[in-house]
Amino acid sequence: MSFSANEIQKLVDGYLECVRLRDGRLMWFDEEGKLKGKPANLVATMLAPDVLPIGDVIVGNAVITTLAEAGE
Repeated sequence: MSFSANEIQKLVDGYLECVRLRDGRLMWFDEEGKLKGKPANLVATMLAPDVLPIGDVIVGNAVITTLAEAGE
């Protein structure tokens, strides 16, 4: 099963930003989430310590997929 960019975009409710997690999966979230005042997503932040600057957080909904699920 794979998701289209439109499906993931609806789930995160915004423009897509993607980071690769330590285990190779992809995390998708709204690249403008902070500008929109979305709340911090502490679970997503804890899953992505290697890709965030110190003290930064991911906000709003986050979706995690494998490369295959993302259509790669």
